[in-house]
Amino acid sequence: GPWCRAHRAACGLPERPSLTSHLQLRGVQRAAPLQARNMTADQAATLPDPDCVAVYVTVPDKATGKSLAGALVERRLAACVNIVPGVESVYHWDGKIETDEELLLIAKTTQARLDAFTSAVNDLHPYDVPEVIALPLVGGSERYLTWLRGSVVPKAAEKTVAEAAQLEESETKGDDKA
Repeated sequence: GPWCRAHRAACGLPERPSLTSHLQLRGVQRAAPLQARNMTADQAATLPDPDCVAVYVTVPDKATGKSLAGALVERRLAACVNIVPGVESVYHWDGKIETDEELLLIAKTTQARLDAFTSAVNDLHPYDVPEVIALPLVGGSERYLTWLRGSVVPKAAEKTVAEAAQLEESETKGDDKA
Protein backbone atom coordinates (compact mmCIF):
# COMPACT_ATOMS: atom_id res chain seq x y z
CA GLY A 1 0.00 0.00 0.00
CA PRO A 2 0.96 3.64 -0.25
CA TRP A 3 2.06 3.74 3.38
CA CYS A 4 4.43 0.78 3.15
CA ARG A 5 7.80 1.31 4.78
CA ALA A 6 9.78 1.50 1.51
CA HIS A 7 7.38 4.06 0.03
CA ARG A 8 7.52 6.21 3.16
CA ALA A 9 11.31 6.11 3.18
CA ALA A 10 11.58 6.87 -0.57
CA CYS A 11 9.21 9.84 -0.27
CA GLY A 12 10.67 11.14 2.98
CA LEU A 13 7.36 10.62 4.79
CA PRO A 14 7.06 10.14 8.57
CA GLU A 15 7.28 6.58 9.89
CA ARG A 16 3.66 6.63 11.07
CA PRO A 17 1.73 9.51 9.51
CA SER A 18 -0.95 11.42 11.37
CA LEU A 19 -4.46 11.51 9.98
CA THR A 20 -3.95 15.15 8.99
CA SER A 21 -0.70 14.44 7.09
CA HIS A 22 -2.34 11.41 5.46
CA LEU A 23 -5.23 13.57 4.23
CA GLN A 24 -2.91 16.41 3.16
CA LEU A 25 -0.84 13.96 1.10
CA ARG A 26 -4.03 13.14 -0.78
CA GLY A 27 -4.80 16.81 -1.40
CA VAL A 28 -7.31 17.30 1.42
CA GLN A 29 -6.75 20.58 3.24
CA ARG A 30 -8.50 22.09 6.25
CA ALA A 31 -11.53 23.95 4.97
CA ALA A 32 -11.53 27.76 5.16
CA PRO A 33 -14.47 29.46 6.89
CA LEU A 34 -17.70 29.44 4.89
CA GLN A 35 -17.60 33.20 4.35
CA ALA A 36 -14.14 33.01 2.77
CA ARG A 37 -15.35 30.42 0.26
CA ASN A 38 -18.70 32.06 -0.53
CA MET A 39 -20.40 28.74 0.25
CA THR A 40 -23.65 27.87 1.90
CA ALA A 41 -23.70 25.46 4.85
CA ASP A 42 -25.22 22.79 2.57
CA GLN A 43 -22.38 23.17 0.08
CA ALA A 44 -19.81 23.07 2.86
CA ALA A 45 -21.33 19.85 4.23
CA THR A 46 -19.53 17.90 1.50
CA LEU A 47 -16.06 19.20 2.43
CA PRO A 48 -13.62 17.02 4.40
CA ASP A 49 -12.94 17.97 8.02
CA PRO A 50 -9.71 16.24 9.07
CA ASP A 51 -10.07 17.53 12.64
CA CYS A 52 -13.26 15.57 13.38
CA VAL A 53 -13.33 11.78 13.62
CA ALA A 54 -15.82 9.03 14.37
CA VAL A 55 -14.42 6.27 16.55
CA TYR A 56 -15.73 2.70 16.68
CA VAL A 57 -15.44 0.84 19.98
CA THR A 58 -17.09 -2.54 20.61
CA VAL A 59 -18.31 -3.53 24.09
CA PRO A 60 -19.61 -6.82 25.51
CA ASP A 61 -22.88 -5.53 26.99
CA LYS A 62 -25.19 -2.55 27.46
CA ALA A 63 -23.99 -1.74 30.99
CA THR A 64 -20.37 -1.51 29.80
CA GLY A 65 -21.45 0.57 26.81
CA LYS A 66 -23.41 3.04 28.94
CA SER A 67 -20.63 3.32 31.50
CA LEU A 68 -17.90 3.85 28.90
CA ALA A 69 -19.98 6.28 26.82
CA GLY A 70 -20.86 8.29 29.92
CA ALA A 71 -17.23 8.48 31.04
CA LEU A 72 -16.01 9.63 27.61
CA VAL A 73 -18.66 12.35 27.34
CA GLU A 74 -18.25 13.42 30.99
CA ARG A 75 -14.48 13.77 30.50
CA ARG A 76 -15.22 15.73 27.30
CA LEU A 77 -13.18 13.31 25.23
CA ALA A 78 -16.23 12.71 23.01
CA ALA A 79 -19.03 15.06 22.05
CA CYS A 80 -21.52 12.24 21.59
CA VAL A 81 -21.52 8.45 21.74
CA ASN A 82 -24.15 6.31 20.01
CA ILE A 83 -24.75 2.83 21.46
CA VAL A 84 -25.74 0.43 18.68
CA PRO A 85 -27.00 -3.02 19.75
CA GLY A 86 -27.05 -6.21 17.72
CA VAL A 87 -23.48 -6.39 16.42
CA GLU A 88 -22.07 -9.85 15.79
CA SER A 89 -18.27 -9.92 15.68
CA VAL A 90 -16.18 -12.71 14.15
CA TYR A 91 -12.46 -12.61 14.90
CA HIS A 92 -9.28 -14.60 15.60
CA TRP A 93 -8.33 -14.89 19.29
CA ASP A 94 -5.83 -17.29 20.88
CA GLY A 95 -5.57 -19.33 17.69
CA LYS A 96 -9.34 -19.83 17.30
CA ILE A 97 -12.10 -18.12 15.38
CA GLU A 98 -14.52 -16.58 17.87
CA THR A 99 -18.03 -15.19 17.40
CA ASP A 100 -19.57 -12.82 19.95
CA GLU A 101 -22.66 -10.65 20.29
CA GLU A 102 -21.50 -7.12 21.07
CA LEU A 103 -22.65 -3.53 20.98
CA LEU A 104 -20.93 -0.87 18.89
CA LEU A 105 -20.14 2.55 20.28
CA ILE A 106 -19.80 5.27 17.66
CA ALA A 107 -18.11 8.24 19.30
CA LYS A 108 -17.51 11.63 17.71
CA THR A 109 -14.37 13.47 18.79
CA THR A 110 -11.44 15.41 17.36
CA GLN A 111 -8.12 14.20 16.04
CA ALA A 112 -6.41 16.30 18.74
CA ARG A 113 -8.20 14.35 21.50
CA LEU A 114 -7.88 10.89 19.94
CA ASP A 115 -4.85 9.82 22.01
CA ALA A 116 -6.54 10.80 25.29
CA PHE A 117 -9.77 9.14 24.09
CA THR A 118 -7.90 5.91 23.26
CA SER A 119 -6.06 5.97 26.58
CA ALA A 120 -9.35 6.35 28.49
CA VAL A 121 -10.91 3.44 26.56
CA ASN A 122 -7.86 1.27 27.29
CA ASP A 123 -8.07 2.14 31.01
CA LEU A 124 -11.85 1.63 31.38
CA HIS A 125 -12.60 -1.23 28.95
CA PRO A 126 -12.92 -4.83 30.17
CA TYR A 127 -11.27 -6.33 27.04
CA ASP A 128 -7.52 -7.01 26.93
CA VAL A 129 -7.42 -5.47 23.44
CA PRO A 130 -10.35 -3.09 22.98
CA GLU A 131 -11.26 -2.07 19.46
CA VAL A 132 -10.59 1.64 18.91
CA ILE A 133 -10.79 2.59 15.22
CA ALA A 134 -10.97 6.24 14.13
CA LEU A 135 -12.40 7.27 10.78
CA PRO A 136 -12.11 10.81 9.39
CA LEU A 137 -15.36 12.68 8.88
CA VAL A 138 -15.37 13.71 5.23
CA GLY A 139 -18.48 15.84 5.43
CA GLY A 140 -21.47 16.77 7.50
CA SER A 141 -23.54 19.61 8.85
CA GLU A 142 -21.26 22.56 9.59
CA ARG A 143 -23.40 23.39 12.63
CA TYR A 144 -22.98 19.85 13.98
CA LEU A 145 -19.22 19.82 13.36
CA THR A 146 -18.89 23.20 15.09
CA TRP A 147 -20.87 21.83 18.06
CA LEU A 148 -18.68 18.70 18.07
CA ARG A 149 -15.46 20.73 18.21
CA GLY A 150 -16.86 22.93 20.98
CA SER A 151 -18.07 19.95 23.03
CA VAL A 152 -14.66 18.28 23.21
CA VAL A 153 -12.18 19.98 25.53
CA PRO A 154 -9.08 21.04 23.60
CA LYS A 155 -5.87 19.44 24.86
CA ALA A 156 -4.54 22.80 26.10
CA ALA A 157 -7.65 23.30 28.25
CA GLU A 158 -7.48 19.83 29.81
CA LYS A 159 -5.25 20.96 32.68
CA THR A 160 -7.53 23.94 33.39
CA VAL A 161 -10.58 21.64 33.56
CA ALA A 162 -8.72 19.24 35.88
CA GLU A 163 -7.63 22.13 38.09
CA ALA A 164 -11.21 23.45 38.27
CA ALA A 165 -12.46 20.00 39.28
CA GLN A 166 -9.82 19.76 42.02
CA LEU A 167 -10.68 23.23 43.27
CA GLU A 168 -14.38 22.38 43.35
CA GLU A 169 -13.63 19.12 45.19
CA SER A 170 -11.47 20.90 47.79
CA GLU A 171 -14.18 23.56 48.30
CA THR A 172 -16.78 20.84 48.78
CA LYS A 173 -14.60 19.12 51.39
CA GLY A 174 -14.15 22.46 53.14
CA ASP A 175 -17.96 22.96 53.22
CA ASP A 176 -18.40 19.51 54.80
CA LYS A 177 -16.14 20.49 57.72
CA ALA A 178 -17.98 23.73 58.44
